[in-house]
Amino acid sequence: MEFEKYVSELDSLEFSKLKSQKFEDKDLIEKKSMVIISVLGGLIGVDRYMIGDKAKGVIKSVSFASIFISIITVLTIITKKVLDYYGNVTGNITVTIKDNIAIAGKGLFSLMYALIALFVFYVAFVIFDGYLCYEKNLKNNYKILKSQIK
Repeated sequence: MEFEKYVSELDSLEFSKLKSQKFEDKDLIEKKSMVIISVLGGLIGVDRYMIGDKAKGVIKSVSFASIFISIITVLTIITKKVLDYYGNVTGNITVTIKDNIAIAGKGLFSLMYALIALFVFYVAFVIFDGYLCYEKNLKNNYKILKSQIK
């Protein structure tokens, strides 16, 4: 069995010394797989589901959904206000962001910027949480392998 696929290098050396021991890898998650899961599914909490933290996975999913829906809703409201305003104008017009802010209101644009900042903060949190999931996966794999020693 290739222990370095499942646990840290130091732990891998510890298990490699037990040559006569048979280990099963059915409940283990490879390190590489955990990184891929954290990168691709970390925003919606898939990495937390994989390591057994279902409550934290649900919290990450709900957080992402609420931020995403809020951004789409505010963007739709701003777009509707701007399109309603320019819907009656004929001919060539030049529209700037200042014009759009004046039409939709500073409050909506401030809310939009705040939601985008919140999303950026959330992504930073997800990156950090992905590292924590990776570390927890190594500990879980270590515990599973350690429990198989007779």
